[in-house]
Amino acid sequence: MKPKLSTVISWSVLIGCAGFILHFFSSDRQSLALLAGISPAQIAVLVLLHVVYLGLHGYRYQVVLQKCSGRALAYLAWFRIYVIGRFLNLVVPQMGNVYRGLRLKSELRVSYTSYASGLLSVGWLGAWCNLVAGVAVVGWLSPDLRVGGLSAFWGLLALTLAVGIGPILLHRVLALIHPSGGLGALSWLRAKIAEAVGGAVGALRDGRYVGAILLLSAAQFAIACAIFFACFEALGITVGAGELVLFYVLLQFSTYVNITPGNLGVQEIAFGLLADAIHIGMGEGMLVSALLRVTGYLALFALALPMGAVDVMRRQGGLRP
Repeated sequence: MKPKLSTVISWSVLIGCAGFILHFFSSDRQSLALLAGISPAQIAVLVLLHVVYLGLHGYRYQVVLQKCSGRALAYLAWFRIYVIGRFLNLVVPQMGNVYRGLRLKSELRVSYTSYASGLLSVGWLGAWCNLVAGVAVVGWLSPDLRVGGLSAFWGLLALTLAVGIGPILLHRVLALIHPSGGLGALSWLRAKIAEAVGGAVGALRDGRYVGAILLLSAAQFAIACAIFFACFEALGITVGAGELVLFYVLLQFSTYVNITPGNLGVQEIAFGLLADAIHIGMGEGMLVSALLRVTGYLALFALALPMGAVDVMRRQGGLRP
């Protein structure tokens, strides 16, 4: 059986990224030496911060799902589904999202459309809230910060506006497209997309819901910045609040498009390019990404393995009821 084109591309990119990173550090041993200064206590703090981050993100996800589905969800039951889903996404991109959809339907009686609305809401509102916070932090603490000669503040502001109005515009456009019986599957797909987008946008009319999302997003943003600060601190690199925001925004948007499993290699080079553009150093940026990844994996494994993630994965990739 021939491998899928997407698999070939993914592995080709991964091999290319690995080759570039190995070649880079073979000629930049000074940056690589920064790893020797990391202490076990610093690793433990980072793992703990990741666990707190996962707990907050899972709870915010639960709030969104409850709003989109109209059903009350038990946190521990949902959190297990959430954590195992993240674990499966490391193995095969999107496997975890499919697993969550199936388990929510079979165990918690949440429809696929409600799950799709929740998935869209979590990604959209999470990105928008973090961008708003990022604009405030950069504008207040680092107004002169530039990325490759461009203003970080104005770049973040433009991105914030685009992310904020994107789904709303899509909702309006879909509402103008009238389904036609002759389109068959295409008409059904349009209706499902419109329903999911409509659910995500319509939830914004609830002020208490929006307030809860804003508070949870602010807490998650603070923990994420603390994680990045701890990563830089462990490597002995001093950065400002504006730089921390830029790395978190880059991390968040890199999770939406997975070129390789977990964007392994791609994320490291992206972090390196950003670090180089703000005069931290490409090697240092790639090391921060590696430290962030390893400690994040340790936290995820510490939660997922006792929950039976490996057994779930063995049952046909976690997709068997």
